[in-house]
Amino acid sequence: MERIPELSAALESALREVMPSTDPLDSRDFDPVAFINDKFPTEPSLSANGKHTLDAYLATLRRRVVNLNDQITVDVRQHSTERSKTAAAIGSAKAAINDLFNKIKAIKEKAKHSEVMVQEICRDIKSLDYAKKHLTTTINALRNFHMLISAVESLNLRASQKRYRDVAKLFLAIGDFFTLFEDYRDVPKIQALTATVNKHKADMKKQIWREFELLIPTLTNPGHEKEHEANIKTLFEACYVVEVLGRDTQRELVQWFSKIQVLQTTHDTITTPTPTPTPTPTTDPVGL
Repeated sequence: MERIPELSAALESALREVMPSTDPLDSRDFDPVAFINDKFPTEPSLSANGKHTLDAYLATLRRRVVNLNDQITVDVRQHSTERSKTAAAIGSAKAAINDLFNKIKAIKEKAKHSEVMVQEICRDIKSLDYAKKHLTTTINALRNFHMLISAVESLNLRASQKRYRDVAKLFLAIGDFFTLFEDYRDVPKIQALTATVNKHKADMKKQIWREFELLIPTLTNPGHEKEHEANIKTLFEACYVVEVLGRDTQRELVQWFSKIQVLQTTHDTITTPTPTPTPTPTTDPVGL
């Protein structure tokens, strides 16, 4: 007799939890001999006159076996159908996973492309920012250069009008502008402007000297008070130019003015007549 395979204890326990049953046939410890002896304990119980005859019980078992076979067939077919559906679902899931993977890959490629585009845009923005800075610097330099040229061109007009205070302000402004163009000293146009300004300074120094030479002597002439006030104002404003021209020019003017004063004092001393002393009368003793 072929031995019926036994299920493991763990599988039996799992089956009892899933499909609990009180049927002795489902028991792990089922004993066929004890089961038959329990059903038919005596010989009369096997007879046809008994309520539970052996033939009737066998017929019941056969019907149960048929029912079980039918149920197993249905379950197998259903399982086969479910397996096909499961296989189709698994195939659909795999296809969806592949599609999702392709979409993720496409998104990564787009993100990488977008990152490259962002880097290029940032590089272009930096280039534009540098260009803007250079353009702003160039515009400011051109504006300052135009103002420098205007200031240099205004020197002759202000000097001819003897507006020495304005001339001094122009020299100060020109000095500030040249400070801005310190890095461009080697540019020919800047060198030409520097030479022009130096020439203006030399000419202005000569003009200021002439002013002092011509106007200082007139300050001692009596009876020309209004003219004296105008000359003093001119010399006062000329001193602004002397201050701008530097220490050497100031020192030369002071030395020249001191020399003029010394010569004037000496000239007054020489030209002033010395009073002749009155002779003292002598006493004649003979007359006495």
